Amino acid sequence: MDSDDQRRQTKRSHDFLVAGQVATTLVLLAAAGATVRSLHALMNKPLGYDPHNVAWLTVPLRDGTYTDWQKRIRYYAQIREDVASIPGIQSAAIAYTWLPPQSLYRSSAQIRGRSNNENQTVTIQQVSAEYFSTLRIDLLQGRLWTEAETLHGEPFAVINATMAHRYWPKNDVIGQMVHLDELKARTSWTLQAPRDDGWVQIVGIVSDTPNDGLREPVLPAVYVPYSLVANDAFDVVVRTQGDPLSFVRSIREQIHRLDADQMTLEMTTAGERLYSEGLARERFVTVVFLALAVLGLSLGAIGLYSVTSYIVSRRTHEFGVRIALGADRTDVLKAVLRSILPTVLGGLASGMFITLAVGKLMEHWINGSVRDPLMLVTISLIAISVTTLASLRPATRAAGIDPMDVLRMD
Repeated sequence: MDSDDQRRQTKRSHDFLVAGQVATTLVLLAAAGATVRSLHALMNKPLGYDPHNVAWLTVPLRDGTYTDWQKRIRYYAQIREDVASIPGIQSAAIAYTWLPPQSLYRSSAQIRGRSNNENQTVTIQQVSAEYFSTLRIDLLQGRLWTEAETLHGEPFAVINATMAHRYWPKNDVIGQMVHLDELKARTSWTLQAPRDDGWVQIVGIVSDTPNDGLREPVLPAVYVPYSLVANDAFDVVVRTQGDPLSFVRSIREQIHRLDADQMTLEMTTAGERLYSEGLARERFVTVVFLALAVLGLSLGAIGLYSVTSYIVSRRTHEFGVRIALGADRTDVLKAVLRSILPTVLGGLASGMFITLAVGKLMEHWINGSVRDPLMLVTISLIAISVTTLASLRPATRAAGIDPMDVLRMD
């Protein structure tokens, strides 16, 4: 094989390698763009509540304490009242549930007046009436239960808008009866209200909040007074002026004044919950693909710079002669850029084909679409801009060749 053949083979190898880098970069840019859009959509998704300055503290009862239903409920109510009286705490509530964007447990539900074959699955949220004002969840229709009704264990319920629209599209919700199979004492440490037979009467509708993650549709939800099933642990949910974590000591001291032996667990903010359950994975995936895309761009730029420099070094004599014969230096610059254009376009075409071909598989991992036309055009322009800039310096060097130096070399 003569030297010319070797040079052509070397150039083809370099071109193939660079085209592969450009194609890989385009795929990574598409994935990064999809994750950025997905994260932005999640961060701007309406939540139906305000997580700022909200936190909760879990209070587990000691074994063998407050074994009477009435005493346990009054103990819970007193703790809520005492915590709410702390300066700087705007609102306090009792809850036995997970804060959005998740729910604690689900139950099969039967709507009175419908056949048994129409049982549905709903989420159950056991809360005090103050829960809605603490999280700033809007009451859309009807009312909430009162403190007196909570202490008496009245079987009332408030449902979310999703459940109201799904099962009562004619807006005849208030007064409907729903049976919740899981609304019962599940262990010997939980106490059931005397009037709790699983049936609850709907008295109000509240706005939707995420209860199955940020990505999944909102599930039908039923909020009931925490007193219907007095669990052996509960959460004190607070909204504060300023950082909620600065109130941990005050809340614990207030609880210990009521019962010196009462334990409390670590306080967690609603923002932390929202991040860990909804945004953490998306941010991680976004950072990973952005880093890979930047790495791919860098490698592609370096590869193209090397190929362009190689082309210039092999054609130095040709360019010098052209300039000596009166060719414009801009023409030399264009000639160099045209020589690497097929490599870039080939890489972009291959990358676009791969992105569209494996788009479904990629979307399974990144939870976003990589086939949006506007995004594909944008990332293609980014790739072209970076590769052009990478080729510009050696191309400029070629355009700046002094023909006299070339002739002296001859």
